[in-house]
Amino acid sequence: MAIKDVNIHLAAMDGDVVAIQSSRNHTPCAQRWLDEGLFVDKRDNFERTPLHQAAWSGRVEAMKLLLGAYAQIDARDRDQCTPLHYAASTNQLAVAQELLRRKADANVKDIKHETPLFKAAMLGNADVVEHLLASGADVTIPDAHGHLPGGEFNTKVDGAARERITAALTKEQEKRAAARAKTKASELEELQQRKKRRGCCAVM
Repeated sequence: MAIKDVNIHLAAMDGDVVAIQSSRNHTPCAQRWLDEGLFVDKRDNFERTPLHQAAWSGRVEAMKLLLGAYAQIDARDRDQCTPLHYAASTNQLAVAQELLRRKADANVKDIKHETPLFKAAMLGNADVVEHLLASGADVTIPDAHGHLPGGEFNTKVDGAARERITAALTKEQEKRAAARAKTKASELEELQQRKKRRGCCAVM
């Protein structure tokens, strides 16, 4: 099979590591696409890259090959979704873990201002929600309508998933609120110390 005959989007979506790797000289096909100008960031009709397809389908090994060939980790489709949005939407935890490990933007917003955390929460993907939170995803970023992550759920999300996600989000909100309160208290204490020092100087 000639390199030019390979549909890189389908290979990534199918997780066809053989198609991606196989060549006469055993050089990863993804790298050969780059070398020959057949870019791993090639767009389809929806502006998706092969990395989007691999993320959507949970094809971790294919995704690693693409990233190893310098695929854009935060590439946007026509709706401004990144591969991490795709992983969050389809509950692909292993993909999300790998993307976040490689520093994908956890707080990127799509055309509706939805972050990966917002999508994962809305669709009931609790494992991904918890990992996103552990990776620093911001629970306070609203969508275009002002809804926060967990503010609305898809009707197909069961009660157990809703409770688990709500608990995780609430815990993170409380953690952030406590951190803000601590910072505010420290700032107030510093202000009081400054006033006290100025008062002592005035007396002298």
